[in-house]
Amino acid sequence: MSDSLVGAECELDVGPVAHGGHCVARWDGRVVFVRHTLPGERVRVRITEGDGDSSFLRGDAVEVRAGVEGRVEAPCPYAGPGRCGGCDFQHVSPWRQRELLADVVAEQLRRLGGVEREVVVEAVQPDALGDLASEVDTPIFGAYTETIMPTVAPQPYGPAFAAAATAIMAGVQQAVTGDEPIAEIAASIQQQLDRQ
Repeated sequence: MSDSLVGAECELDVGPVAHGGHCVARWDGRVVFVRHTLPGERVRVRITEGDGDSSFLRGDAVEVRAGVEGRVEAPCPYAGPGRCGGCDFQHVSPWRQRELLADVVAEQLRRLGGVEREVVVEAVQPDALGDLASEVDTPIFGAYTETIMPTVAPQPYGPAFAAAATAIMAGVQQAVTGDEPIAEIAASIQQQLDRQ
C-alpha cells in the first residue's frame, strides 16, 4: 500500500463538470475530482481522498487563483471545503448551475446511452409548484439539518431546491423521450411527501 496523499496540495486548472458536484482536473497524470470549483478556474486543491496507488483522487478547492463568470459567494455558512457535504453548487449562480446540470445530463446520455441531444435545464419559479415547494422544504431540509448539522441553520433554498429538482427531472425526461415534461413528476413528489 502506498502513502496517503490526503492533505497534499497542488495548483490545478479545472476541466469539465462531472456527476456529483465535482469538476475534473489532472495532477501527475491522474484524474482529480475537485469540489467547490467551476470549469475553467485555476485553484489550489487539497487532496481529501487517495494515495500514490490510486487511479484517481478527490480534493477540495481551498483557494481560487483565477475564477470564472458564474462564481458567487456561497450563501450558506456551512458550505465550502472541510464543511458540509451537501449543496455542492452553493458557490455557483443559478443560471450557471442550470448549464452545469445540463452538461452532466448530456454527457451521461452520450456516454451511457449513445444519445446525442442538447439538454436545457429551464428555470422554474418556486411559485409554479404552489404549496408543494414549502412541503418539500420541511422533510428534506428539516431531517438533514437536525441529523447532520449540530444546529439547525436557516434554509432559504428549500422552495428553490424543489423547483430545481422538478425542472431537472422534467428536462431529463424530455431529453430522453422527446416528450414535453409531464405533471406526474410533481404528483409523484407530493405522494412521497404524503407518506411521511
